Amino acid sequence: MKLNRIDSPLSRTERNQVNENWDRIENDFNNVVSVISDEAFDKVVDSAKLNWLDFVDTYEDIATTYPNPSVGDAVMARKDSDDYPINSNDKRMAGTVWRFDGSDWEPIQNIDPTAINRIDEELKQEIKDIEIGTRNYINNSEVYEFGQATDDYDYWKAYEGLEKNTEYTLSFDAEFLQGGSSEITVLAHSSDGYMVPIQMVYNSNRMDATFKTDDNYIYDLLIYNGKRGETSGNQLNLTKIKLEKGNKPSDYTVSPEDIQEQFTKVNKRVDDNVTNINSLFTQIEEKEELIEHGENANGEYFRYKSGLQICLGRYAFTSDCDLTVGNFGMYRTETEKWTFPANFSQGSNTMVSGIVTSFARWFNSTLIPSRTDVSVVQFSTTEGTSYGASITAIGRWKDDI
Repeated sequence: MKLNRIDSPLSRTERNQVNENWDRIENDFNNVVSVISDEAFDKVVDSAKLNWLDFVDTYEDIATTYPNPSVGDAVMARKDSDDYPINSNDKRMAGTVWRFDGSDWEPIQNIDPTAINRIDEELKQEIKDIEIGTRNYINNSEVYEFGQATDDYDYWKAYEGLEKNTEYTLSFDAEFLQGGSSEITVLAHSSDGYMVPIQMVYNSNRMDATFKTDDNYIYDLLIYNGKRGETSGNQLNLTKIKLEKGNKPSDYTVSPEDIQEQFTKVNKRVDDNVTNINSLFTQIEEKEELIEHGENANGEYFRYKSGLQICLGRYAFTSDCDLTVGNFGMYRTETEKWTFPANFSQGSNTMVSGIVTSFARWFNSTLIPSRTDVSVVQFSTTEGTSYGASITAIGRWKDDI
């Protein structure tokens, strides 16, 4: 810094130069303080920065749990190291908080980990105790509607044969169509005795209750038309009823028995269609005169003099069965199109049926067929790839007879 030189005695000019010197000194000093303060502040902030990470068991676990730490990362060790202490300066005790300073993990404080460890263990135990079932044990569970009760103990036997010493969760949606109650009673009951009734508080949201059977009897599950002892005049409607093992309710699904019953009905319908088609072919061969037959990439067709047309095809679905179907535990493909091997007439009332070449899968046409094609879809009980289908379409190739 260059300052003015002052002679003696002081003149007006020299006094002004003295004042100018002080102004220069003060200005440069302030600049130095500002620079030093900013640098010091940055260092203080950097050294105080903490980015809390999840706990580890011991100090030795830090390196493996967090192999690429950043400056300011902080983690607490919940337990003493196995060989703690090795000397009087050993900080690897339970509760030590370690901070990464850019090169090493340094101990910065120690806290009592007892409360944290207790909460952690309790949460782990609570998670371990959660049991979630998936199978619905109640058949025909989509809807159950009580009649209007004429006595105070009107109930529905929802399930027979609860297992002994088993935890169950019951869930459903409920609505009173007549009467009403603040509670719905659920009872594990047998002819020899019953357990303490469960009073489920009625509300408009999905209701659930968890209970555990004892080892005295094999009980049946009764659901009352309101509160047991006060059901007269009530008419309760239950929907999406689910009984499952475990202590947490899961999303509603129908029982495997219900799914199997649906398959049985579908398979019977398919078998009936096949029988009818075979019978129709027999009648056609006996009475009809075939005038045209052809094949292409879409299948095979037969045209008869009367105007009747039959198309047969082997269709390969291009999408997988990975779209969920409501809460029924089933899956479907995308809606696809089968193009007929020959066009039907404009006024044809075309019927389409098909069979999927795999067990527990079925075919469906979703819309009224057009002259040239039909929308098709495949259903399955399991998520996965789709299978081919044999499809038959019967209609007219000409409208005039």
